[in-house]
Amino acid sequence: GGASLFRRPGLVHGPQMRVNSVQVGDHPATLDSAGISSSDQPNLKLLGSQVSSPDASTYQVKMLVSDLRSLAPKPDILPFGTSLVWDTQWKVPSSSDPNGGAFFHAYMESMNGGTPTFWVGQDAAESSGGGVNLTYPGSTQITSGSYTPTAPGLITINVPRATVTEPGAISDLLYSVTSASMTLAAPAESIPNLGGAGGVDFSLVDVAPAYEFNPRQSTPPFSSCPEGDGNGTLQGGNGGTASFQFDGDSCEDQDQESVQERDAGAGTDFHSTSIQAKSFDPSTHTLLMQGEGVNSGHPVTFAMVAVDNAALPGLFSLAMSDGYAITGTLLSGSIQLN
Repeated sequence: GGASLFRRPGLVHGPQMRVNSVQVGDHPATLDSAGISSSDQPNLKLLGSQVSSPDASTYQVKMLVSDLRSLAPKPDILPFGTSLVWDTQWKVPSSSDPNGGAFFHAYMESMNGGTPTFWVGQDAAESSGGGVNLTYPGSTQITSGSYTPTAPGLITINVPRATVTEPGAISDLLYSVTSASMTLAAPAESIPNLGGAGGVDFSLVDVAPAYEFNPRQSTPPFSSCPEGDGNGTLQGGNGGTASFQFDGDSCEDQDQESVQERDAGAGTDFHSTSIQAKSFDPSTHTLLMQGEGVNSGHPVTFAMVAVDNAALPGLFSLAMSDGYAITGTLLSGSIQLN
C-alpha cells in the first residue's frame, strides 16, 4: 500500500499485515530449475501456516499441506534428492547480537517417504561458486511433532522456547514467519551448523506468505473452506461509480472462481480468465487474488484485495498491468470473508 506510481488512483491499499496465521488456496507447487518445471507436488504444496503459544514454554508451529498421504518424492523430482523437508522459519531481532538477531526454524523431514523426524535449529550458510547459499540445518531433534496422513494433511511441531531463545530480543514477537517446502540430497542436519556455516543445499518447491506472530493475539484455526464472496460499488477512477463482483470460494459453492469490475468513467470493463494465486488471511479477514484477465478487449494481469470489515463498509482494491488501479471503501454491497 501507499502512493501509486500512477496519478489516477493516488493511494493504493494493500492487504493488512498478517498476524499469527495465513491460509492460501489451491495452486501449482512445482520444482523449477534450469528452465524446467516439475509436475505438481501435492505433498509439498503449502496451503497454510500458523504459530500459537499453548503455554509459556512452547511455540506450536502448524503447516497445512495439500496431501500428506505419502511423504515420498515423486519420480520427476528424485534427481534433486530423496529428503523432503517442510520448514517454518522466523527472525528474532536483537539489540545485543552483532548480527542483528537470529533466524530460527523448525521442520519435519522424511527420507524417501520414511517415518518423519522433527528438528529445530538456526539458519546457516554454505559456500557455493564463490558465494554462499542459505541452508536450514537442524541442531536439536524433538519428539513432540506429528502429522496427519490425510488430504489435506496437518503438520504440528511443538517447539520448546528454550531451544529458540535469542539474548537481547527487542520484543516477544516473531518476525517474518515463513513456511517452505523443499527437497535435499541428504538430511538437512547431516552437515551441522558450526558457527553459522554448514547445512545442505536445497531445491525449493513451495512457500506460504509471511506473517508475524504476536503471542498476545489469538491464532485462528485453519478453515476447511474459507468463504470469499463480494459485490458492490465504490468511487470510480474518473468520477461516477465502479462496480465489482468476485467469487473466491469454489470449494464451497463449486462455482468457478472469478473477478469482474467495470468503471465506465475510466473506460474499464474487466473479466478474469484465470486465477493463479489466492491468499486468505483469517486474522485480518483479507483475501488476495492474482491472475490474468481481459480489460476492454486487451489481456492484462491483475491483483485484487478485498477486506471484510464486519459491520463497517468493506474495502476493495484492483490493480492491473495496463496501469489501471482503483481502491476504496464500498458505497454499496458487501464482502464476506470468513
